[in-house]
Amino acid sequence: MGLTLLGGGIALTFLCLLQITRHMRIVLAGRILWGADFSKVRPVKVVDKIAPRPILFIHGANDHVVPCYETVELHRVAGNPDNPLWIIPGSGHVRSYARQPTEYVARVSEFFRRYIA
Repeated sequence: MGLTLLGGGIALTFLCLLQITRHMRIVLAGRILWGADFSKVRPVKVVDKIAPRPILFIHGANDHVVPCYETVELHRVAGNPDNPLWIIPGSGHVRSYARQPTEYVARVSEFFRRYIA
């Protein structure tokens, strides 16, 4: 898929280069704007400390910035099997609402009604 670039014995597709560039822009923005080093952020090491409070996990199945399996692992490690987990088919990074706005509002509203109200 796309143009293949060869260099140093490693073949990368043009699409992969775009993904890397997007990721690097996010990491750079985090450092410049907030002084955060996103490469050191490890939510999986602290998510269990939120329990017994509920967490609504939402993730786009086609997220190329944060892999979907990371949210599935967070859900597992959180230690509360009642925490909702919603994986949105066809949705990319921060695109879940845009992909399914009606369902998104319904699920988030229900979570707030059930756990926050």
